[in-house]
Amino acid sequence: MLFLYGLSDKTKVIAHTYNAEYCMNCLHTSKHQVKKKSLYFTLFFLPVIPLHTKYYVTCPCCNYQRGIKRSEVKNITRESV
Repeated sequence: MLFLYGLSDKTKVIAHTYNAEYCMNCLHTSKHQVKKKSLYFTLFFLPVIPLHTKYYVTCPCCNYQRGIKRSEVKNITRESV
């Protein structure tokens, strides 16, 4: 019997920053993308078990990424009340 298994990662834009942020790489100020990157165990090329998840803020101009904690995502993307 043959089993095809491996690892695969998926990246998804989940939000944009509420305020314009300054990029440390290209010195541009704009709203950045908040991305969620998950690593999955795959079986027959289908993602089965999420192994680990990281969150990033990405500059739209130069694609510079900096990692953030899950708890920071809500604060960065929250709406003004």
